[in-house]
Amino acid sequence: GEGLERLPRYWPLVCRCAEVVVGRSARSVQVEYRMRDPALASRYCVEYLLASRLSSFRWLTGQRIVPIEVCLQFQRPRYGAEYDRIFGTTVRFGEGTNMIVFDRETMELGLLDADPRLLDELTEYAEGLLREAGAEGTLAAMLRGALKEALPLGKASLKAMARRLNMSTRTLHRRLREEGTSYQEVLG
Repeated sequence: GEGLERLPRYWPLVCRCAEVVVGRSARSVQVEYRMRDPALASRYCVEYLLASRLSSFRWLTGQRIVPIEVCLQFQRPRYGAEYDRIFGTTVRFGEGTNMIVFDRETMELGLLDADPRLLDELTEYAEGLLREAGAEGTLAAMLRGALKEALPLGKASLKAMARRLNMSTRTLHRRLREEGTSYQEVLG
């Protein structure tokens, strides 16, 4: 429950290619993954995001959690039955979103090894990383943080930074331009 509430805030520290939106209804919790760059929204990326989150939830709770619904934007592949087996439910393909839905009771399960002190320390650390990346969460701020780590290693080329930010160099240029800046300005 509480970890799921934190997921949208800290997800950019894990993956910048998708935004996580958590919705709740009286009977369910919906975790939607909205891909930021359609060029990177491959079937493989999406299936990894959803399957790895489900695997993490199972590992953290020690329970064989089965979602009540899984929706994927791409069309059903010929091996679609494998998705049903992995998720434990019938997966709906060709939907308008990439989403995994759990019943509320499942999402209230506790963690096997919950440690409140460790949670406090990790939260403080994550908040520091978010501040470093820029409170507004702009791409320029994320690029600045990535450059800070890469420059001492001599690995701050445009191509390397775009790859690190999970986008093409063309998309990096375009999104920086949309923010009113450029790679050179951020680098300078």
